[in-house]
Amino acid sequence: MSKFYLGIDMGGTNCRIVSYDIEEKFFSAIYKYPFLRVGDVKKEVMANLCDRIQDVCNEKKKQNKSLAGIGIALAALFDRKSGTITRWPNNQVWDGFAIKSFLEDYFHVPVFLEDDANAAAMGEHMVGAGKCYDSFAYVTISTGIGAGIIINDKVFIGHHGFAGELGHIQVTDAEKICTCHAKGCLQAVASGPAILREFKSTNTFQRMTNKNEIDLKQVAELAKQGNSDARQVFCEAGKFIGIALANMAIMFDLPMIILGGGVINTGDIIIEPIKNAMGSSLMYKRSVKLMISELNDKNGIYGAIALIDEYIKGTGTNQN
Repeated sequence: MSKFYLGIDMGGTNCRIVSYDIEEKFFSAIYKYPFLRVGDVKKEVMANLCDRIQDVCNEKKKQNKSLAGIGIALAALFDRKSGTITRWPNNQVWDGFAIKSFLEDYFHVPVFLEDDANAAAMGEHMVGAGKCYDSFAYVTISTGIGAGIIINDKVFIGHHGFAGELGHIQVTDAEKICTCHAKGCLQAVASGPAILREFKSTNTFQRMTNKNEIDLKQVAELAKQGNSDARQVFCEAGKFIGIALANMAIMFDLPMIILGGGVINTGDIIIEPIKNAMGSSLMYKRSVKLMISELNDKNGIYGAIALIDEYIKGTGTNQN
């Protein structure tokens, strides 16, 4: 009987699942489904994970294939030794739940967890823009800002397991309060909500009649049409992002950074100021390639598969 892995990208709104046949080196189509909330952690685990995994296993059994491991990418803090979720801001009923041991007892295969940004970097390394690089960073800029860092072909998690929190480095002395309650964080001035908030302080917004309907895409469209207020908020955000990326590239001596997320999807209106600020901040004329992810939101689920493969092969993660 041949073996397959299952990768799951678990978000607060939607989940994705993909299988990978080990011998054939073949990915299935990615199946996306809405996250079901009922306010009870075990019922939610059964509905969103166990039932979905079992459905795939039943189909694979007809092909004489058996499950060999499960990888899960999730936007939550978890204990790396026990596999217990310590805090999931999107769904706090899961806080304190030992998801790793629960699934291992249920399916009798090893289960591996990883932060969503780290998993995305691993996905880029496996099948995306980072597959030809042994070191690079993947940075997502959306509602929040985070990074997954690959060093010498391994994801770098740091001493406490929290490396890559790029959104919470201080980039300005301005009194901008972040969701982490600190002042001047990159996320407080360059995330999607931050850009939208800054636009709402402009004269252009004050003159608008549809204030309640404005979103980031509309602000980006105004910027592309030449509106000076909209262009300025994107330029300011891009400047801070570019400086942060340059500092990260210098710190880790990275040859490449991959960008993804909703803010990056607005296009050149944010990418050009990022490039300009990054270029002027890099020292000694070092070359750092800046690329836009072509995997988009699929890199996390491919990273969940890469996570299983990495641990089963015994390479683990780079924690030093």
